[in-house]
Amino acid sequence: MEILLVASLLCTASALNVIVVGAGAGGLGAAKRLQDNGHSVTLLEGRDRIGGRTWTSKATGFAVDLGASWIHGAGPTNPLTPFVTEFGIATRESADEQRCRYDKDGYKYNSQNLASFDSSCWGPESGGYGSLDTTGTMEAALRSYDAAFFNTVEGEMCLAGWDFNQASTLDLVSAANEAINQVTNSAGGPELLFIDGYNTITGNLTAQFEAAGGTVVMNATVTEVSYCTGFKQGGVVPACAAKVSAVETGGTAVSEYSADAVIVAVPLGVLQADKVKFTPPLPASHADAIGRMQFGVVNKAVAVFDTDFWSSGCGNELMLAINQQNANIDSRGMFPYFMNTNKHWTGTNALLGFAVGRYAIASEQKTDAQVEADFMSRIRQQFPNAPNPTYFMRTKWGSDPFAHGSYTTPAGLNARMDEMRILSGAVSASLTLAGEHTHPSWAATVHGAYQSGLRAADDIMSGTATGSGDASYCISSAGVFVLAVLYRLSECF
Repeated sequence: MEILLVASLLCTASALNVIVVGAGAGGLGAAKRLQDNGHSVTLLEGRDRIGGRTWTSKATGFAVDLGASWIHGAGPTNPLTPFVTEFGIATRESADEQRCRYDKDGYKYNSQNLASFDSSCWGPESGGYGSLDTTGTMEAALRSYDAAFFNTVEGEMCLAGWDFNQASTLDLVSAANEAINQVTNSAGGPELLFIDGYNTITGNLTAQFEAAGGTVVMNATVTEVSYCTGFKQGGVVPACAAKVSAVETGGTAVSEYSADAVIVAVPLGVLQADKVKFTPPLPASHADAIGRMQFGVVNKAVAVFDTDFWSSGCGNELMLAINQQNANIDSRGMFPYFMNTNKHWTGTNALLGFAVGRYAIASEQKTDAQVEADFMSRIRQQFPNAPNPTYFMRTKWGSDPFAHGSYTTPAGLNARMDEMRILSGAVSASLTLAGEHTHPSWAATVHGAYQSGLRAADDIMSGTATGSGDASYCISSAGVFVLAVLYRLSECF
């Protein structure tokens, strides 16, 4: 309720002209908040599609999410939950647990085996990390915590699950940071998949935005942002002529935009790659936080087959896991588990594989044919007579120039665990950041990205560092520019 009340308080004396660059969850959240408060908004998107790191492909003949897949915790506090009803989106409740698992020798786990595996694998987390040695990395901590489990093939496959959650191998995650990590990927409530893909949310939000008078411009890559320093004083926001430069994606044409303020919601990877120049440079607090943070890579691959050769063993389970023979930290992330699309997309006969850890990064240097061979080698370990797929595609999020990765690893080795809080604070009355990496509680999620966009809009409308608005707020100049070259993703791919 408090979130809704904030919007009603953030009024201005005159309508603002707002430009949002990036039609992803964070940018759309900012645009919606500003538009709902009577401001004129234009979206500039660097890609040729909306959604950013929520990317629904129908090249297979059905909706496949190649970025974020789940609403993690579709409860009342999740800002995305109301859109499921509002837009009439078809969903299925389905957690991402691997309830069909084969051991390295091809034997299927029974219920007792699964319970034992889960207890050993996730016991340190459920126990609050109280018995872990937190002086080093999570990799070392878990291996010393239960060497009899974590130094086996089963333990390696468990660690692949930890790598997925962190978007990084655990040798790059601080045990001390993880022990105090307050970030969660769930907002509480059921786990939902979208039958027609995640872009049913971003697509409907964009259509709603355009129907209300907003304009979307695609293929505009922002390269430079000039902003002003200072916050509102005595009820007055200092005048500012912010400027933004954008290059036509794939071309050379440059467009210049002027406004009163800017919201930058590019992914953390884009900020770390210095793809956007800030004038003046970001303050040391923000720049240092960006430098300390870790941005991970998770990739996906989907293979379509003529027949379903896996369900006879796994029944109607959503997730299939195959323990890899001779697994180690370099190889364990090579498609440790797969989504059975027949569970919710009947007759599609496809497996969606997840590439994590070191393999996810290494796979981007391989050809499509080589990654397909890796994918099938994992499948044929359990199903030696599996046919070749009739269609195959994969992602390369780490080398994607509009993302440079998948989602944030909050407890990285160099983190101080205050980075998201720092980045959630406005830089000035004319500049604030948004994106999943700026949400102190819901980093690495789509709902965290979306809510950060709401917060960023509040920052601009209030002219303060905290986004706390009041009814007397007034801005005297032409408009607000919301930069969100946003490629949101992450909701734990």
